[in-house]
Amino acid sequence: MSPHGRPRFEVRVSRRADGVGLALVGALDEHSGLKELPTKVDGKVVYIDLAEVERINSCGVRDWMQMIADMSANARVVLTNCSPAIVAQLNFVHRFAGNAIIESILMPYVCPFCESEKKISVSAAQFSRPGFEPPDCQCTDCKVAMVFDDYPQSYLAFSSAR
Repeated sequence: MSPHGRPRFEVRVSRRADGVGLALVGALDEHSGLKELPTKVDGKVVYIDLAEVERINSCGVRDWMQMIADMSANARVVLTNCSPAIVAQLNFVHRFAGNAIIESILMPYVCPFCESEKKISVSAAQFSRPGFEPPDCQCTDCKVAMVFDDYPQSYLAFSSAR
């Protein structure tokens, strides 16, 4: 937590053969500094891992869309492991991903017995297929089938719009 009670925002940078990897962690808001990120990356491809993005407010949406536009002007942008918070924005905000390629999303599951939660990564090649159904997922503790924690058609609505 930050001194102001907000979850800390963090960017983890890694080098890749064809570019750079960014893992965004925490909340995307007016304190995230997203607008400065395009000046800190170089390479032909920017991979953005969004698995640990917990929430986004309206200022975060604005800054995100500017960041994506700025990065896309100089590199190919690939979004991986889009968290449920990111998927919600993909569904609600027109052109939230801009020109970025969505490589994978996280699908949320809940155990009907112990209420534990799990997210599994699903590639765009899978969820973009007609008739796609959420994959099976087993609770680590109870060893029973977990339930997809949303409505598949609404959770994946962004994929049919693209």
